[in-house]
Amino acid sequence: MLLSSLTAGGITGVVLGALIIACAFIIGLLFLLGYITFMATFKRPKFSDPSKHPLHAVLCPNIDSYSESLNFAKADLEKIAFESVYATTADGLKLFARFYKTEGASVTVICMHGYSSEGIRDFANVLPYYFSKGFNVLLPDERAHGASEGNYTGLGILEVNDLVVWVAEANKLAPETHIYIHGISSGATAALLYSAKNLPSNVKGIIEDSGYTRLWDVLCYQIKQIYRLTPFPILHIAELFARRFIKTGFHRDSALEAVKQSGVPILFIHGAKDLLMPIFMCEAMYSACTSPKSKFVAEKAGFAEASFIEKDGYLAAIDSFFAGMSSDAASKE
Repeated sequence: MLLSSLTAGGITGVVLGALIIACAFIIGLLFLLGYITFMATFKRPKFSDPSKHPLHAVLCPNIDSYSESLNFAKADLEKIAFESVYATTADGLKLFARFYKTEGASVTVICMHGYSSEGIRDFANVLPYYFSKGFNVLLPDERAHGASEGNYTGLGILEVNDLVVWVAEANKLAPETHIYIHGISSGATAALLYSAKNLPSNVKGIIEDSGYTRLWDVLCYQIKQIYRLTPFPILHIAELFARRFIKTGFHRDSALEAVKQSGVPILFIHGAKDLLMPIFMCEAMYSACTSPKSKFVAEKAGFAEASFIEKDGYLAAIDSFFAGMSSDAASKE
C-alpha cells in the first residue's frame, strides 16, 4: 500500500513538473514571438527600399517594376539642389528634411513617406508634378529612417507629433504659403491623425495614399490574412513591448475617428488590389470623413502603387483636388 502511494505520488509529481515546464516553454515561446513581431515591425529598418521587405516581395506583384521606376526617378531628383533642414521632436530626436524652394510659391507641400523608405524615393514619381506647379516641397526623412535619428518607427502614431514640428518648420521656411500634407502608408495615417488637431489656419488640405484606419486594425489584418495566425496573444504581447520601448499602444489613435473631426479637405487614394492595407479601410475612412472629400481608386494597383500603375489618373486626381481648393478660395474672396 505504501509503495503504491509513493509510486502514485511520484508519477503525479513528474506529470505536474512536466506540465509546468511545458507551460513555461509555451509562455516563453509566445513572448519570444511577441518580441520578434514588435522588433520586426518597429525597429529601425535596415534598408530604404520596401521592395527588399519580404512581405512586399510576396504581396506586391508589381514591386520590381515599381521599384525600378522609383529608383530611376530618384536618380534625376538627386541632381536638384535643396536646403537641408533639421528639426527636433518632442522626445528629443533630430530629424532631417530636404526643402525644395521655388521663388514666389504660394503652396508648400509636406510629403510624409511610408515604412522602410525615404521621402525622395516614395515621392519620386510625384515631385516633378509639384515642381511643375511651382510649389515648395518639404521632404522629411521620418524618425528611424534615412538621415533622421531614432531606433524605432511609430507607423504613424508617433509621426503625427513629428508632423506638428514639420508644419511649424514649414511656416518658418515659407511663412506666406498655404500648407498641404501628402502622406503615403504610415505617412498617410500620420497626416489623417494630424487632420483632427487644432491646425494652423494656413494648413489647407491633406492627400492620403494607402493609409489605414488604426495600427491595431492593420496588424490584426496582416497577422490573420498573411501569417494565418490569431492576434491573441501575439499582438497583445507585442503591444507590451511597444508600451515599453516606444511608450504607446496599438489602440491609441484611430484615423477613422480623426477624419470625423477633420477640419480640412482630404483626398483619399488607394489601390483596389492592395493586399497589405486593404481598401475597405480607405472606404471606411472616406465614408466617415465629415470634411470636404474626394477619392481616387486605382483599380489595377496594389499597395502604394497608384502613382506608378495609374500615374495619369493619380496626378489628375491630385490636380483636381488642388483646382477645387483654388476655386473654393476664390469664392471666399
